[in-house]
Amino acid sequence: MLIDRYRERLGSMLYHYEPKAIYHSELCNFCEEVFINNCTRIVESGTYLGYTAIRLAKVFPEIEIITFEKDAERQRYAQGRCSAYPNITCLLGELAKHMEVITKDTAVLIDGPKGLPAIKLARKVLKKCQVVSIHDMRDYLHVLKRKFHNVWHTGGIMENYRALDEAIPYKSSHHEKGLYGKVLATVR
Repeated sequence: MLIDRYRERLGSMLYHYEPKAIYHSELCNFCEEVFINNCTRIVESGTYLGYTAIRLAKVFPEIEIITFEKDAERQRYAQGRCSAYPNITCLLGELAKHMEVITKDTAVLIDGPKGLPAIKLARKVLKKCQVVSIHDMRDYLHVLKRKFHNVWHTGGIMENYRALDEAIPYKSSHHEKGLYGKVLATVR
């Protein structure tokens, strides 16, 4: 089961969480999509400080990871952090301007842009690959369900996945309202 692989490969990193990052439970679900669809490349839009790219590299050391950050200072910082992982390439720029990196066997993770621009990017990306997940979609699930035929999200995630997030100090008020986490939505 991939959840066990995620726990094993992240080791002590599982008990560390960087603010604003994708929850472990959400990322593990994305990793399952990568695994199930036999993806050979992961493209991330919105590197920020490289935390997600590093976790992906630990889970999938054999898969090429290309990550885009539009802020030059953050991109340089992330590039330094990711330099220990030969399968990560940190690029300055926006994914929307570099669509050539996406092939049919690519899994795309959109963590920047946010909101409606993220949905627009997902529609464009989905024409080229099978797996597209968008982070921070809790407030946009109704829009996603209108725009895409198949939407799966981590808002109702199972308890064994939630256990991955034990070290996360911040808990959203939405947890009590029926949606868990920041919500990572996968669209088809």
